[in-house]
Amino acid sequence: MAKIKPADVIDHLGPQVRKALEDALTATLPDAKVDTMEFYKAFKRALGRRCREWELVPANYVSDD
Repeated sequence: MAKIKPADVIDHLGPQVRKALEDALTATLPDAKVDTMEFYKAFKRALGRRCREWELVPANYVSDD
């Protein structure tokens, strides 16, 4: 098993994750008016509460390339 820091991974992928969250909101709640930056920040806080600083993941999910 490998270890990752979920919050740091999300930070690294920030723009892509924010856009994916926005796409998911639009697809599921098309008429909702949501501040996507605030939603992203709330997601990051929830991630911090739900995940440990270091999480184990199967080694085939990471590469050192």
